[in-house]
Amino acid sequence: YSHGVNRFPRFIQQLDNGDIIPEAKPQRITSLGAIEQWDAQRSIGNLTAKKMMDRAIELASDHGIGLVALRNANHWMRGGSYGWQ
Repeated sequence: YSHGVNRFPRFIQQLDNGDIIPEAKPQRITSLGAIEQWDAQRSIGNLTAKKMMDRAIELASDHGIGLVALRNANHWMRGGSYGWQ
């Protein structure tokens, strides 16, 4: 089974425990041209990772390269998915 499927029970447990906050909104901490740092505020990892990849693509469109660092998110599951964007 895939990496994400075996983590699903833990994901549900983290929701129940309040370790993941579904309505949390990521906040940009630092912006230096093509580089940004974001705090996920304990939001859902894979949804936030998708948003951050979208942001990195926007930065790359503007600067030729885009780098986004993300902290305080739970597991973002299968990392290869974001690279295919």
